[in-house]
Amino acid sequence: MSCLHGDQSCREEPIVNVRRICILLLFLLAACPATRTAVSADDEQSQSQTPQQNADAEPSELKLREVWLHSTGKGYFVYEATVEQETDFTISVRSDEVSDIVRHAIVLDPESLGRVMMPSKPDPQSPRVTLPRTNTQADLLLSMRGQVITAIHRDDETISGRLVSLELRTEIVEEQRIDYEFITIASDAGLRSVPLAEIVRIEAEDETFNERLNQALDQLIADDRIATTDVTVRFEAGKQRQVQVHLLREMPIWKISYLTTVDRFLMRATVDNTTSEDWSDVRVILKTGRPMSFDMDVSSIVRAQRQQIARPLPTLRVAPMLAESNAWTQSPPTGGDIFGDAPGMADPFGSNDSDPFGDTDSMKANMGGMGGGGFGGGMGGMAGGGAPQRQADSVTTKLPDTPGVVEAGDQAAGAALVVTFNSVDLPAGQMILLDTIIDKVNGKIVSVYRATEGNGQPMLSLKVRPDVPFVLPAGPVTVYSKDDNYGGEAIMPAITPGVDRLIPFATDQAMRVEQLPTKTDVTHRNVRLVADEFVLKYETLTNDTISYRIDNRDKQPRTILIEHPRPQSPVEVVLDDDDETEPTEDAIRFQQLVPAGATVQLDVNEMQVDELVKPFSEISSKELRKWIGDESLDAEIRDVLKKVLEQQIERYGLRERLAEIVASKIEIASEIERITKQLKPTSELGTGLSEALTARYEAKLVELETARDELTKAQTELNSQIKAIETTLGMHQPKSIDDLF
Repeated sequence: MSCLHGDQSCREEPIVNVRRICILLLFLLAACPATRTAVSADDEQSQSQTPQQNADAEPSELKLREVWLHSTGKGYFVYEATVEQETDFTISVRSDEVSDIVRHAIVLDPESLGRVMMPSKPDPQSPRVTLPRTNTQADLLLSMRGQVITAIHRDDETISGRLVSLELRTEIVEEQRIDYEFITIASDAGLRSVPLAEIVRIEAEDETFNERLNQALDQLIADDRIATTDVTVRFEAGKQRQVQVHLLREMPIWKISYLTTVDRFLMRATVDNTTSEDWSDVRVILKTGRPMSFDMDVSSIVRAQRQQIARPLPTLRVAPMLAESNAWTQSPPTGGDIFGDAPGMADPFGSNDSDPFGDTDSMKANMGGMGGGGFGGGMGGMAGGGAPQRQADSVTTKLPDTPGVVEAGDQAAGAALVVTFNSVDLPAGQMILLDTIIDKVNGKIVSVYRATEGNGQPMLSLKVRPDVPFVLPAGPVTVYSKDDNYGGEAIMPAITPGVDRLIPFATDQAMRVEQLPTKTDVTHRNVRLVADEFVLKYETLTNDTISYRIDNRDKQPRTILIEHPRPQSPVEVVLDDDDETEPTEDAIRFQQLVPAGATVQLDVNEMQVDELVKPFSEISSKELRKWIGDESLDAEIRDVLKKVLEQQIERYGLRERLAEIVASKIEIASEIERITKQLKPTSELGTGLSEALTARYEAKLVELETARDELTKAQTELNSQIKAIETTLGMHQPKSIDDLF
């Protein structure tokens, strides 16, 4: 019904008709109860699930279900939700974690309708936003230059226009210089300069400038805030389904420590929640291992660096110099017409070597082609659309079944330790201690003395042997006695399965160990004479006895481990059949039971066998006499050694005589030189000696020279005798052993 009038009754008439129709429908429904009850339960259910009602249904919350914390500082977060309509979930992460999110985020959606979005980082080629300076009022006003402002004068006058400048003016009042700040505003009436002190309020009309001003003010208080980025996960409308979101984030390394009472070995994990969300009923899985990990910025905008090529420009010719009016009589310039090609000038548009577009093949080689070359491949990939959607059946995520408290990790982790806590509540910014009993860790307290330390005081040590399929991580350990008394602390290294490890934690005051002086015994064996080589070969057996005196001042019998350093080859430790030992990489542990209040001695024997080869000439007289007196040697060997001793004694005597002859010759030579100088005449005075004295000197000189010659002859004979003896001793290697004696 149309209304051509503007009165109120005409406008209310359609409302009255609608009310009448509604009342009529209510009466009809009341008169037909059977019709109302004839609707089946299935129809009610189908009506209750109309598309409109489904669209109005509230989606479930994106719930954090699992957190995998790795010992390398990575956290794997698993979120779950049930969605049906189009839903956006937001997860706030630190801005420095965006690259990890980009590289490792996984969305599991059976309908393949899940997407991960987040704000892009600033584009390097976008105009840089300059924020106003807010250090002083003058800085702020200078940043507002060019803005449309409204200035309120103290006389309630409103001045609108664009801020032109802020300047400082100086006026002299009663011989004093006074500075005033003036602002200049370009209004509709023209430029107007007003003292800043007379302006009570300035408003910027540009909302963009006000936003940048707020950003500048926010930065002043943003130093104590962590920059965050909102990661949005969008699921499109579809069937009701369960979806998952997996994010890999940087997390603090979870710390590990141990508490033990010998029969119970407890591992304590310290976990920090540095995220901005609370963990409520979350399964926390702690894992060790050493996987490779790195950080790479893949979230910043990167643009391809293209080669800059100069634009080809035509070469302009210089206008010719025209002569005077009689120039027509002159010959044209050499090289052709003035409008022709100038000699030596290349045409930039001709087919010559200077044309950058002439060699198209080289251009293709450098550019790689714009379709399939170096640039073409990347641009083609961008033009082809985004990455393919991840299908639900292409990613399989196996949530671990409810395992035991501790288990070994997968093969890729390398005998990793995996500890699962099924329900953990940890608010944001809080730390929690998670304790786990490690089964199959055999431990006992023993007393250990390390000879390398040499302080005489044994150490109470925890002997640990983990019979588990994973490496027990390193960490501090606190030892308690069986009555829960504090025993001490130590640093436990990483222990591989099936290996005994001693961890000292306290000084054993009840035991005392003293290392006694070493006793050495040297014997020879396997002595043999190699006449062809003029040598004596034998083995020297050196036995060192290292004794440890152990005092037990306890009222109970005690067992102590003496950790004796492993000697270097060729020295070996001689072990008896009844010795209880335990070898290690750098020591041998001897187990010794000491009765209460008693003192025992532990002897450790070290043996070294050296095979020696000595030439006859290098065996000393003392050694020869010892060998000759050893009746365990063969008589033939001793007879040869006797002859060697005789030869050596004779050689020593000859060398002493030779030394005396050499000394005498030196004295004679010195005397001959002195007399010769006396007999040498000078050009002016002559010899200066009388004839009788000169004759006496000359006779003495002949006597000395004769003695020197005799000594030289004797020296030659002695050298021959010594050489013959040395030859018999093998010093000059005779051709045959028959020449020995």
